[in-house]
Amino acid sequence: MSEKQMNLSMWVAEEQTSLARFALMWQEENKKNPGQYPMDMPPGEWDEQFRAWAYGEAV
Repeated sequence: MSEKQMNLSMWVAEEQTSLARFALMWQEENKKNPGQYPMDMPPGEWDEQFRAWAYGEAV
């Protein structure tokens, strides 16, 4: 069985939704544990944290 095709607009919308969910989660966790969930990091670190959260990649 083949996977359903996704056009570019659908992919962008899905990624934007994931990024919004990640940002909300991070902000909530920052309120509880700011040392573990800082609001300032180098740009590459944000990407690594998002990928680990969204795709379960080890960082």
